Amino acid sequence: MAGRFLRLSESTVQSARFTGGNTVTEAKMTVAEVLREDKNNIDIVEKGAIVDGIRLVKDMESPLHVVVHNSDRQLPYWRQTEEKDIVNPWEEEPRCLMSCGHALSK
Repeated sequence: MAGRFLRLSESTVQSARFTGGNTVTEAKMTVAEVLREDKNNIDIVEKGAIVDGIRLVKDMESPLHVVVHNSDRQLPYWRQTEEKDIVNPWEEEPRCLMSCGHALSK
């Protein structure tokens, strides 16, 4: 059975190869394939917040809500850091060092 997702910028529900037993990270990878986007440009959100990648799809509302970010987002080299993201520590994309000293994924 295919999972269902909805881009927040559109009104059409689409299908991808994930089930309730998949994690959000796994679902995100199949959604990226359907949308032909880099997985790092996609987030699955719920109630306005990015969902933790280890959460199971079955514990979320269907369809999943998907945000596709601009692939040309730039982060100045002098603001990049290897520190863990304070909000989403599983993120692997480039992170910005904020003035408070914490890191946040772009």
